Amino acid sequence: LALVGCRPSEGSEALKMERVCSIFQKNCMITFHFGPVLFLDAILAEYSPDFVRFARGPGFLVYELWDLLAENLRQARSALENSVERIHPQFVDQVDDWCRRGIVEEWKGTIASLQNGVVSTEKAPPVRYVGVPRMSAIARDLAADIPAEFSVRVESVRREGALWTLVTDGGVDHRGFDAVFLAVPAPQAVPLLAASPSLARRASEVRMLSCHALMLRFESDLDVEFDAAFVRSSPLAWIARNGSKPGREDEPTWVLHSTAAWSESHLNLGPEEVRDVLLAGLGAALGKSLSAVRFFAVHRWLYARPTEFFAETPVWDRELRLGACGDWTHGDRVEDAYASAEALADAIGVS
Repeated sequence: LALVGCRPSEGSEALKMERVCSIFQKNCMITFHFGPVLFLDAILAEYSPDFVRFARGPGFLVYELWDLLAENLRQARSALENSVERIHPQFVDQVDDWCRRGIVEEWKGTIASLQNGVVSTEKAPPVRYVGVPRMSAIARDLAADIPAEFSVRVESVRREGALWTLVTDGGVDHRGFDAVFLAVPAPQAVPLLAASPSLARRASEVRMLSCHALMLRFESDLDVEFDAAFVRSSPLAWIARNGSKPGREDEPTWVLHSTAAWSESHLNLGPEEVRDVLLAGLGAALGKSLSAVRFFAVHRWLYARPTEFFAETPVWDRELRLGACGDWTHGDRVEDAYASAEALADAIGVS
């Protein structure tokens, strides 16, 4: 079995992922991992007395393992919720403003959990919002008053006196900048932060996992009673009916996201191979055959989400006037990306 738990990072509110590979034998369990693991430490401390009190057979070890993993998950979720609550009021105000101006709308779709044809819908679903008519509406609104150049790749940045120069992949130098702020995934930020070893080191410690996104347009829509679902025991993690979201065309189009584990193991698959595997996974998860696919598109999201989070914000070198922001400095949600940018903006304003 491959198991994953969490533990708080020392000196911060970050959560670090703890991965364990385990082998179960008749009279023992063998584990492979780097360093101490919080939920395994709990098993070592509690297993013997619990076994004497409650065990009725050798399967008790597996029960104890899952029980302590579930407790570890509850603690991690509580820590994340506490972090979100601190940034929540400011972000709520921003979402309210977007709603008033028609940039976002509430998505009232029916959300379910799906596993091998078994469907269970959310009992008390949270409020969810989407950009209208596409998610990119949010980015366009935030950048409305900012002069921007798109489809330009910055290969490196260098300090020249008190100013910065950006070097693009075409060899063109853009000179005369007072400060440089990066809003990119941590692995892409590392080489651009080279002038500040401490910031580059922090960014280099963040590992981000990939995800494959597959858009499918069917001949006829799926015969299901939900609009989106979290998928279990599958190469898929999430599926959503695109037409159920406000502002979208009412067509039989679905968006599928793979699990990080599947993507990490299949980074170099071609688009057709990705389509075939995830389409088969969709049929298995639904437990039914699917209509023909009229159109498909695959996107490999190489840096989809971080595996650990830094609460040490802002990521800002005051002397060099060089900084970075992104969800990876706070967590892995939209709220975290927003809070990270706000913290960096505040730091810039007082420096």
